[in-house]
Amino acid sequence: MAIFGSSFTYNGKSSDDFGVIICASEQPESIPMGLTREILKGEITSRRPVSNWYNTKYSDVLTFEVTITKPENRAFSREEVRDINAWLTGPRTPTLLFFEDEAFDPINYYGVFTDVTNVYGSGILMLTYTFTADSPYGWSNEREFAYNNLENCLLAVNDKNVSVNNKNVEVTIQNAELFEVNNDTDEIGDFTYPLIAIYSYAGTQITIDNYSEISTNDLLSHSLTLTIPNAIDYTNPLYIDSKNHKIYYYSNTKKKNIPVQLSDLGFTSDNLTNLDNGSLELYWVRLVPGVNKFKITGGCSIKMTFRCPRKVGAY
Repeated sequence: MAIFGSSFTYNGKSSDDFGVIICASEQPESIPMGLTREILKGEITSRRPVSNWYNTKYSDVLTFEVTITKPENRAFSREEVRDINAWLTGPRTPTLLFFEDEAFDPINYYGVFTDVTNVYGSGILMLTYTFTADSPYGWSNEREFAYNNLENCLLAVNDKNVSVNNKNVEVTIQNAELFEVNNDTDEIGDFTYPLIAIYSYAGTQITIDNYSEISTNDLLSHSLTLTIPNAIDYTNPLYIDSKNHKIYYYSNTKKKNIPVQLSDLGFTSDNLTNLDNGSLELYWVRLVPGVNKFKITGGCSIKMTFRCPRKVGAY
C-alpha cells in the first residue's frame, strides 16, 4: 500500500536521500479513503415528501499519516530532524508526493504536510507526518497522447513508458486518421480536462472534433476551430489549458507564458460578440470516460497531457 511503500518522493527529493524508511508505530485499523460525500438536496415539506436531489459533493480532502524511522531503530539527531522537517514542511502550496511501491499501480498526490508528531525513547525514534491532499483522491501517472498529421514530421509509432523530469509519463503516439485518447478515470460521471500542446505553423487553421462527445447532430458544440497566431512556429507550441480556461504560448525571450487573445486565434468580431451574449459557446476540449475519438483537421502535431483520478485513498 502507498503509505507503506519502500520509499517516497516529495518536492523532488526522496526519503532515501535522508536515510529513512517508512514504518508504522502500530497496525492501522483502516486505510484512509477520503470519499465521504454529502448530498445536495432540497427540503422535505408536507407537500413534497421526497426531496429533490441536485448533486453530491465531497465532504473533505484526503488526509493520511506517513511515519518514518532510521534503520536499526537508531535515534534521529537534532540536525536530522531539522533537515527532514525543512524538507517536508517547506512547501506552502500543493506539491507532488508519490510512493515507490512496486506491488501496486503508482498513485500520485498533491498536497502539503500539515502536522508532525514523534515517538520518543532514547531520543526521537519515529517521526509521523500528516499529509493533507488538495483533493479527495490521488492521481495516476501523467498520461501523454501524441498525434501527428504532418507528412514531413511523422512521429515514431510506439507505446512505451518513459521518464521525463523525474515523473513517469505514459506515452502513446499515433499517426492514424482518428486520434484516440483513453481516459480510464475513476470519476466515471465527470469530464477530464487535458493540457493540449499544438505544434504547427502560423496561419494554419486547426479544428479539433471530439466524436465521442457528440450526442446530437450539432457538431459545433463539441468542436474547436482556431488559427495559429504569428508568434507560434513548430518548435514553440500553442497551449490550451482546458481545465483553467487559458490559451497561451511560452516566450523564450521573456521566459514566461504569454496569454493569447481570441481575436489572435481567428475569432471574428461577430464570434466575440456572440460569445459575450451567450449565443455562441467556446468549446474547451475535454475527455469523456473511456476511449475518446478525435478528428484533427489542419497540419499539426498535438499532445494531450492529463492525470486520471484514482479512488483508492492512501492504499
